Order: sequence, then C-alpha cells, then structure tokens
Amino acid sequence: MDLLSSTSYETALCIILPVSCCYRINRLREPIPNMSDLATLESILHSQRMIPTKQQIAARQEAFELLKYAVLDNFDDQIPTNTGIFLHIVAVGSYALGTWTLESDLNCICIGSITSKTFFKLARQRLAKAQGKGIRILRKAETKTGKVLELSVNGIATNLQYCPAAKIAER
Repeated sequence: MDLLSSTSYETALCIILPVSCCYRINRLREPIPNMSDLATLESILHSQRMIPTKQQIAARQEAFELLKYAVLDNFDDQIPTNTGIFLHIVAVGSYALGTWTLESDLNCICIGSITSKTFFKLARQRLAKAQGKGIRILRKAETKTGKVLELSVNGIATNLQYCPAAKIAER
C-alpha cells in the first residue's frame, strides 16, 4: 500500500524524531503519498518546523561567527593582537552535535588564559561594542556550571560560558 494512514505515519515519525517534535505531528492528518521519497519527507519536516532549512542553518552559522568575531575583538584593527591573552570560542551542546532545533539556544564556551572575572568584564565590553552589529547582552546569570552571558545574536538566543584553561588555550 502506497499511502500510509495518519496513525502509522505519526508512529513512524515519533520513532525517528525527538519526542519534543511528536506533539506537532498531530496537526498532520493527511497521509503522505510516499514516505520513502526524501524530498517529500524533508518538505513535511520543514513545514512543521521540525528541522531547519538551509537558510536557518546559515543564519545560525553566521551568528556563531559573529559572536566569535566580537568576543575575540576583531572589529577594531587598532588593538594590538600580541596581548598575551589567548581565547578560543567553540560551540557546545546540540549545535556542536548537529542535533539542534529551531527552539535550541546556541551554546558556546570560551576557553582562555585569563581569570573568569577578567573574561566576563572584557567580553561585556567587547560585546557592547558589537551591539550595532546584531549582538545584544540580555543578562549575566549564575548557573550550576558557572557564570553565563545570555545574548541575542542576530535574533538567536545564545549562551556564552567561560573556562579558564591557559594550557589548552595556548595550543
């Protein structure tokens, strides 16, 4: 049988998709003509906002690059680059694993050779300079894992944490 019933379609998608997406499937009541057709399946998943489009993927990549650019202070070419401060920003969590959804935050960690207190003071200054470029500092929060800056980068919710690890940062 080419056509899948709504019930078997819902069951099939709940098996392959995260549980958080399954509640949306109830809105789909028409059977899909051919579930083995990747383009059809992808189109349905995009229309239900279960997986990101190419534009959404590019927007998230641009937000990550903008954050790195701002925190590493690449906006101002007049600042000497040989300061002895080593900072590296990496994505972590669902974005780094490639399992993020449209509702996911962009989680990043900066690894550096300075103290946490110094990093957050420096990061806030640099991010404030980048506000006209699409970065907004929402708040600084204390979590179980330490301090985090909650940001909006081009409209994408972003969390930035810091790990003081000079030996790793210098590599």
